Amino acid sequence: MAMKGLKPDNVSYAILLHGYATEGCLVDMINLFNSMERNCILPDCCIFNILINAYAKSGKLDKAMLIFNEMQKQGVSPDAVTYLPVIDAFCKKGRLDDAMIMFNQMIDTGVRPDTAVYTSLIQGFCTHGDLVKAKELVTEMMNKGIPPPDIKFFHSIMQNLCTEGRVIEARDILGLIAHIGMRPNVCTFNILIGGYCLVRKMEDASKIFDDMMSYGLEPSNITYGILINGYCKNLRIDDGLILFKEMLRKGVKPTTFNYNVILDGLFLAGRTVAAKEKFHEMAESGADVCIDTYCIVHRSQHKKRHGRNEARPPGGRRTAGCTRAHSTTTASPRGGLAGTRSCRREDAGQPGHGNGWPGEVERMGGWEEEDASHRAVPATMARRSRGGDPRSATRRGRGEEHRHDDH
Repeated sequence: MAMKGLKPDNVSYAILLHGYATEGCLVDMINLFNSMERNCILPDCCIFNILINAYAKSGKLDKAMLIFNEMQKQGVSPDAVTYLPVIDAFCKKGRLDDAMIMFNQMIDTGVRPDTAVYTSLIQGFCTHGDLVKAKELVTEMMNKGIPPPDIKFFHSIMQNLCTEGRVIEARDILGLIAHIGMRPNVCTFNILIGGYCLVRKMEDASKIFDDMMSYGLEPSNITYGILINGYCKNLRIDDGLILFKEMLRKGVKPTTFNYNVILDGLFLAGRTVAAKEKFHEMAESGADVCIDTYCIVHRSQHKKRHGRNEARPPGGRRTAGCTRAHSTTTASPRGGLAGTRSCRREDAGQPGHGNGWPGEVERMGGWEEEDASHRAVPATMARRSRGGDPRSATRRGRGEEHRHDDH
């Protein structure tokens, strides 16, 4: 451009600066910015916004504030885009006093805060436990005619709090939702139930479940799955089974996730016969048998063969839930919901895919007869665990030959 006698302007610099900022090349970005002064080009608000945004998002708030102050020294007026990344960064770092200073400065200079600025502040105060201030900001938004955040926004905050084990604070957000005039939905209660399950407060989780129905909301199969999973992980399989029967009685169709949760709980409790019955019930119900179902059964047999069928302690590793493809929303290991997964059916008829696997269990030799501990395993697996696998015999024979050769 310079070789052709063309002089770069603010637009040219903005494009290059934005590219460096996007790639995280902050040194190159500031060097290019400094070259503007040598070329006698005055940066405008857009240029400063690029730099402030880049430093704020990378956590370098001190440098972001230096650019902000330089902007004001040069007589360039900040706009809402200038303030947003700085306020958001202060909130994420817990520096709420600094965030409010910037917010008040923004208003004093005549810049009208938008929805993004308010939501950053509300999220910051909710996350750091100041719901009173959060309510004030929501009220202020509504009085100014700015639409308040939707319920998904508050669900995100509740989920993060539950993930950190701060379930009481997450529950307090229900009051904030009611203050706005929003109605909690099934997902709201699912998050709280999952949070209480995570911290092993099953009585509180059950109370939230009851509160949900008192509120006029019907639990979904996801709700049942989260609570049943909590009971199973906390070694209360009987309570889980009671809830599973209640689910069926109310006409809620169990999904693959629901069956996987109860199967894992039964194996965890060492009740293999009941797990076998539940597995066949799953197959007959038409629920997809996915790879995770196979893994749950296989893992239980592996533990039995190696003498490790003891129950995991409460809060153990999550195993239930489908990782393939039937559009099942699962409970997060950290409480609440983890998202929607799907189980593709192109592999139907293969072990662990679709509805083909029940027959595969039979082809494996069926389930071994109950032993003294009333546990059943696929017979083929049992034969191998007792050394009945022909390949094991061959390997033993080869080992004996080597031992004779050594003598």
